Amino acid sequence: MNPIFGAVLERARKANAGTKWSEESPEAARQATSASKTQHRPAHAAKSPGAKHKGHTGDDYDPATTTEAVANQIYNETAGLRTTAHQGPGSDLDLQEARTAIGHVIHNRAAARMKGGLASPELNSKEASAITALYMPAYDAYGESHSAAEVSSSRRDPTGGAKLFYLDHGQAPPYWTQGKKPVTEYGPFRNTTPAKAVRTGTLTKIKIY
Repeated sequence: MNPIFGAVLERARKANAGTKWSEESPEAARQATSASKTQHRPAHAAKSPGAKHKGHTGDDYDPATTTEAVANQIYNETAGLRTTAHQGPGSDLDLQEARTAIGHVIHNRAAARMKGGLASPELNSKEASAITALYMPAYDAYGESHSAAEVSSSRRDPTGGAKLFYLDHGQAPPYWTQGKKPVTEYGPFRNTTPAKAVRTGTLTKIKIY
């Protein structure tokens, strides 16, 4: 196994505290994978009722300050997105660059002490199970999110210090975009995460401000 992804898997196992997992138990892996296919979605809520995030809920968590937590926030924002092209906008490389840009936004918000506005810095149990069971969309997205978290913490920021972003599903843009142009944008990607007013398959762009 690639050592980087081996480390990712080990982190995911630890994140899935309370869930038994064994390489010798393929049945458990199949059950987790089956569950993930119907429940795979960004974890925009605390992992458990007792999880503490300063009272924040939904998409209103503070920016993370550790690589692990930044990776989780990137994952929770982008895990439901799929590529639409082999190269250029909407490609796998484009999605990875978008994840890295989101990582920079998270770091920039933390440096500016901006509160809220982001997905949870934790994985919920279903996402953790999907990753440990090697459900490939989740496993790949987690590995790429962790890579993006590491890159965004150690390399030059191509966003120029951007502190805002949003996923454009074709809805009315946020009020704070008025009179502004995005620093950069990525996609379109195919959204596989049904949500309020967002259908599965909707083409989605990630816009950085």
